[in-house]
Amino acid sequence: MLVACGGVAMGCDKPSAASSARPAASALGVADRPGFNGPCAVKRPADPMAALHGLFDAGLRFDGRSDKAHFRRVLAEAGIDERSQVLVFSKTSHQNDAITRATPRAVYFSDDCYMGMVQGGMLEFAQADAGQGTVFHAIDFRSKRGDAPQWESPPRCMDCHEGPMTGERPGLMVRSVFTDEGGQPITSAGTFLVSHETPITDRWGGWFVTGEHGSARHMGNNVAVRQPDNNATLDRETGANQKTVAGTINASPYLRETSDIVALMVLEHQVNLHNAYTQGSLLVKEQAARHRAVMAELGKPGADLSPEIRSLIRNQARKIVSQMLFKGEAALPEGGIEGDPGFQEAFRANERKAAGRSLKDFQLLTRLFKYRCSYTAYSRAFAQMDPMLKDAVWQALRGALLGENDLAAHLPAGERAQIAEILRETCPGSGI
Repeated sequence: MLVACGGVAMGCDKPSAASSARPAASALGVADRPGFNGPCAVKRPADPMAALHGLFDAGLRFDGRSDKAHFRRVLAEAGIDERSQVLVFSKTSHQNDAITRATPRAVYFSDDCYMGMVQGGMLEFAQADAGQGTVFHAIDFRSKRGDAPQWESPPRCMDCHEGPMTGERPGLMVRSVFTDEGGQPITSAGTFLVSHETPITDRWGGWFVTGEHGSARHMGNNVAVRQPDNNATLDRETGANQKTVAGTINASPYLRETSDIVALMVLEHQVNLHNAYTQGSLLVKEQAARHRAVMAELGKPGADLSPEIRSLIRNQARKIVSQMLFKGEAALPEGGIEGDPGFQEAFRANERKAAGRSLKDFQLLTRLFKYRCSYTAYSRAFAQMDPMLKDAVWQALRGALLGENDLAAHLPAGERAQIAEILRETCPGSGI
């Protein structure tokens, strides 16, 4: 799986308990016709990993002649739309030998899971799970075409994906690196762990980027040149405002000719929220369990949580809500950005509306979304958070939207009211 410094970090971990159930494909309610590629028909299964097990148990095999059709089928089974495709060419993966600027790794994602594809290599899969940390798998077809795939979890992946950059929890990351002609990151020149606060100028090193961004310049599409002082120079002009990767690389092995700028920004936002839900939830669970064990040893089972634990929960909730509300979001370039309408259509396919408004409504002129509250509130990872933390998140979010705390001070009152209305209608149990 991915040992990533410049791409989406998808490591390898043990399968979840739910994954081992392997229900029959016919029981999953997902389209099963060969070569399935109907973006409007993509459904999101309750457990994407179980859906994939069911698909392969039902007999789907890669045979070398129709792998694109089969990969579309795999994406659809996991509830991932191909229009989410982004391409990364830095050698920052478990499959570095197969990755070059001419053969980048393709990454696809839904609201809950992520899949990577390397030409001639393994499929990489990560499923956000706030209850145990992101679950990672590699699906290997390479032993013999037509054989059943092997599900792998190389333990070395967790060297990167359960460390400082993921809060010491199994998690994901999107990084921007100076990448040389051979695809190797020039780490001595610096790297960037990307979030919604990262300026455009520091994003997408080692990635292809398609779409319009005006006079702003980023690190994508081109390679850097190592300098004698171990810094790097990078041509940011060539490849700016690039509409397609065709002509730069042979795009025929890929499902799309795009590595969409809007999809990249959504991916960066989503990865950081999934990590925040995981990190906060696991920390709260561990500290609460430790406190209860101590109280039991003192002969006080069932004792209330200590003020320190309650303070920890509130602080984690504030951290999460701050990210959910895009606090510190870097401004878009003058004139905004313009991406692939296909991705935006696919992304909004499962939106929840209230009075015609949705948390998935794009703005793209000065910021990414029109209503600055994360749609990941509807994700499986959010639902899996520790109940005490989730309650505290809703309480902090409600206070922010009502102006009772400072977490939404950057949002005008009208936008706060519109967000509150959306959440009241689409999350009736939230108490907003």
